[in-house]
Amino acid sequence: MNIPGDSIRLISFNILYDYGADKPYSWQSRRENIFSLLRFHAPDVFCLQEPLQNQVEDLADYFNDYSHITAGCSDGVSEGQHMTTFFLKDKFEMLEHGKFGLSEKPEKLGFVGWDAKNPRLALWVKLFQRSTTNCFCVINTHLDHIGENARQQSALLIGRRAADISNDLPILLCGDFNAYNDSQTYRNIKDSGFIDCADIPTALNYNQPYSYHRFYLEEEIDRYLEEYKDDPRVLKVIDHIFFKGAVRVLRHGILGDNYAGIYPSDHFPKICDLLLEAH
Repeated sequence: MNIPGDSIRLISFNILYDYGADKPYSWQSRRENIFSLLRFHAPDVFCLQEPLQNQVEDLADYFNDYSHITAGCSDGVSEGQHMTTFFLKDKFEMLEHGKFGLSEKPEKLGFVGWDAKNPRLALWVKLFQRSTTNCFCVINTHLDHIGENARQQSALLIGRRAADISNDLPILLCGDFNAYNDSQTYRNIKDSGFIDCADIPTALNYNQPYSYHRFYLEEEIDRYLEEYKDDPRVLKVIDHIFFKGAVRVLRHGILGDNYAGIYPSDHFPKICDLLLEAH
């Protein structure tokens, strides 16, 4: 499939926070594989969930041909797990950016909303594509892994805020939603007008049955399924890329890249190639 030069490749990837050097799946042991994966697939924009400040700094050093914005969920600045969005300097100009908390008090960053375990936020950026003069918005988020009501309410809040942020520009919404396709949270996103890139029949799809795997190994699948049988997220697609507006999806997939059976994160990245249609 020929990909037009003006297309935009977006990757959304929960890269797993840095547990510490003495823990299994440490950032030090996974870092180079994540760098290689992202560099090989060559996204124009990539949205990351969960990195800590030191991971963001490592990524920024390595991907110095990209600009980035980032915010720690614990204080909206540098503390806690971050939302981070990178975009190529030579292809895009940043027009605006911002963030809001996923809670009853969205302007109060670091506030734990509803029945969530952790503070959460959404990070957004408005970009100008130099080659086409089109503008679009990208929203990157990570919904709570414990609070069902928090996920549902966060989805509704994002839907409302997206309309205000975009001012009728195309929007790309991506992240770890901790919600599979049959969930009310997923339905809330779609009811706000977003379309799942995985649902476009004309697009070339390379999907897999799940995006969250917790480093499972095939020979341990029976033990794994028993251990996590009460977690509805396990072996489900809980990472998504949605769009709204004048967007044409060309390709969409879930990347199962690994190095000799070792995965770079406990989530698979999602990838999407798309075109912004003239407006």
